[in-house]
Amino acid sequence: MRKLFIRREKSFVGCLGKYKVYLQDSNSSDLKIKKENYRKLGVLKNGKDACFEIPNEEAKLYVIAGKASKSYCNDMIKLPSGEQDLYLVGKSSYNPFKGNPFRFSDPVTEEMLQNRKSTNKILGFWIAFYIACIIVGFIIGFSVAMAELEPEVFTADEMSITLTGEFEDYSTEEDEFVFADDDTSVVISKTDSDYFEVPLTLEEYSEAVLLSLEDTIPGISKTAVLEKVGDAYTFESLNYEGFSEVIYLYESEDAFWMVVFTCYEEDYAYYEAYFDEWADSITFAEAV
Repeated sequence: MRKLFIRREKSFVGCLGKYKVYLQDSNSSDLKIKKENYRKLGVLKNGKDACFEIPNEEAKLYVIAGKASKSYCNDMIKLPSGEQDLYLVGKSSYNPFKGNPFRFSDPVTEEMLQNRKSTNKILGFWIAFYIACIIVGFIIGFSVAMAELEPEVFTADEMSITLTGEFEDYSTEEDEFVFADDDTSVVISKTDSDYFEVPLTLEEYSEAVLLSLEDTIPGISKTAVLEKVGDAYTFESLNYEGFSEVIYLYESEDAFWMVVFTCYEEDYAYYEAYFDEWADSITFAEAV
């Protein structure tokens, strides 16, 4: 046996939950990925190191966000055979349409690249939701115009938001909440204030979030305009890989919040006013 050390670098995107680590093991029934059996080793917490005992044989290692999204929100690396301990580093990547997958740092092998490309065939985490909703709605013959639907209040811990549409709750992870309908999604993430090494103001947190997106959307920190709207800061990411989104950032009694409204690029002009209306509806209860 040998040791596998994995460092998950601290990231604002990484605040969204714990990643699960699975090792290829023909004798395990914990999880199947691409018809192969995998054994759960443990979890990766944001900004923390993890150590696992693994056998000396060559094996594939997957890091996933959850079982439901294993086919498109993952990263894979093949561990070589040998007796030496192994050391890996990675962090969350900003891609809300694929669930913000974990990514191992360089060097990236051709096999890893091919695996990442294969996940792109499923257009992403949110599109999968959209398609499912469309199919279900078509089968049951239920179609109601948004304007005719009653607003509904959804909760994310102490945050409440009022949404108008056929929204469903797809939340699966602690501190990450997902509400989606056929054409839009609302993703809410919570970060405890004491997570940061030094106290931050909401403005400082918002600026840091914007800068943290630079690796995924080059130039966004220079082109996006951070604006103060009521008790929140907001900025837009338009026309990114066929989607547009508006990000709102809030501060409650003991946490920071990021609320991401997403729609198809061609629908943004229609949904822009709804995004503003939904953001205005956000309220906070006292933290328990």
